Amino acid sequence: MAFMGMMIGLGAFIIFCGIVLLMLGAFGLTLILKIINRKKQDRKLKIVSNILLVLGILFELPVIAIIVFLTFEKYYTKVTLPDGDTKYVRRSDVKDMQKYAKDGDADELDRLLDKKGELIYSLDANYDSVLDYGLINGDAGIVEVAIDHGAVFDDQKKYDHMAYISCSMEAYLNSCLNHSITQDDVKILKLMFEKGAKTELKSLYGNAGYSNALGAAAWAVLYNDDTVTDTELEFLQVIADNGFPQDSGFVTIDELPSNHHVSSSYRRDVVRDDNYFSVMKIVGKNSG
Repeated sequence: MAFMGMMIGLGAFIIFCGIVLLMLGAFGLTLILKIINRKKQDRKLKIVSNILLVLGILFELPVIAIIVFLTFEKYYTKVTLPDGDTKYVRRSDVKDMQKYAKDGDADELDRLLDKKGELIYSLDANYDSVLDYGLINGDAGIVEVAIDHGAVFDDQKKYDHMAYISCSMEAYLNSCLNHSITQDDVKILKLMFEKGAKTELKSLYGNAGYSNALGAAAWAVLYNDDTVTDTELEFLQVIADNGFPQDSGFVTIDELPSNHHVSSSYRRDVVRDDNYFSVMKIVGKNSG
């Protein structure tokens, strides 16, 4: 696919260069004939030079159109609105919006989206939106601002392109392995359930030891670092209280069959204290 794209791009460039050469050739010959015809005053030369001038102008029009298009593409990008309509927004505004989201500057993000609300529907090269940035970073402020300005969980524009992740909940619980669970994460989970985010995991991660959202969250709190905090227990309880009282398929890393590969991103040295065994209880295991 990438090779085909390169070949199409190369073909378009060659065609563009050809049109430019034809335009320059037509204008160049026109100039030469006009100069010659000043002395000879030949009617045929005048007709030929005028025809070449017209051809030069005709060749010039697509060149101008392409230059205008490329200039426009450099400064503007297209977003698709929920009703299927499209709108063009400044790339600089998109960059500002993404920077505010990544930096956790909810106030600036809110002000920008108040002025230019259609920006919320912009996706980056990975099909991530501002809402996704908030989820990935566990930033409830960014998630709330995004939702307030029209972002939705489980946006099909993103998940139709995902092979192994089907919904925002699945992507979010994956990201929880990469940051400490805070009260922001508790707020995010509550908001996701409040807004009806999907909870059915697409792949169920066959090599991992869980079969539903509660189990996935339990793996995150167990193996994102070496301790289980009270906040992480509260995090799990939010899921348990919203339709997932346990995970019958849950097993720990130590209980997985030897042929199951587990990524090195999972920390294996979790302290087996009271909070650890509280996790076991929440997911429905009697012992660790």
